[in-house]
Amino acid sequence: MGQTAIIIYIVISTIIFLVFITGLFLFIFQYRKRQIMHENEKQLLAMNYIIQGQEAERSRMAKDLHDGLGGMLSGIKLNLSSMKGNMIIQETDAQLFTKSITQLDNAIAEMRRVAHNMMPEALLKFGLGEAIQDYCDSINESNTVKMKYTQLGLQQPLEKSTEVILYRIVQELCNNAIKHAASKNIFIQLTIHERGITLTVEDDGKGFDSTQVSTLKGAGLQNVQSRVDYLKGVLNIESEAGKGTSVNIEILGNV
Repeated sequence: MGQTAIIIYIVISTIIFLVFITGLFLFIFQYRKRQIMHENEKQLLAMNYIIQGQEAERSRMAKDLHDGLGGMLSGIKLNLSSMKGNMIIQETDAQLFTKSITQLDNAIAEMRRVAHNMMPEALLKFGLGEAIQDYCDSINESNTVKMKYTQLGLQQPLEKSTEVILYRIVQELCNNAIKHAASKNIFIQLTIHERGITLTVEDDGKGFDSTQVSTLKGAGLQNVQSRVDYLKGVLNIESEAGKGTSVNIEILGNV
């Protein structure tokens, strides 16, 4: 075999070897990519089951509270009110009786408030915008926090599952702002556009160092992050100590 033939043989062998190695690496890369995608799909499916299970349980408990316990308490109040008119009791006992009925009224109102927060009727009947506005109105009645809701962009309903998750995110963020940040004003803006959804929640509370947000995520923010991940969105938090917090969520393709 001549020297030229040997060189050609070596070159061809090298090319075949490089092609083989490249193919092997591509195969390994694609295999790992499919594995990661499969794991992500499994995690997303598991999260889907968890969220759906949570909402189903919330709905069941809300119905039990409102229709079951609420009906029982209302019946007890009606019976007690009827008894009061047919009984002769001393003034001090009458005052105690009236106070008990008032406390029962408060218990019924609180129970209905809890049931409403667990699964608002406005969300099921009228959609996300009405539910958020209703939520803001109920908080504003306390006169301790002022909440304002604005909806921009396309006026169209979203998928019901998306609406429920977005409502839970708003609840969680507002709850954090009220309880932990001592906010006095909260602004909520929902924008529905052709590319997707933008949700912004801003408050004038205590704020914090946003560079440390990864170490500050408690159960509330973790729940928000999980729900945003489920919607394949992006969560961005901007805050500064003493200057409030702004939370922006971008979700594409869920219109």
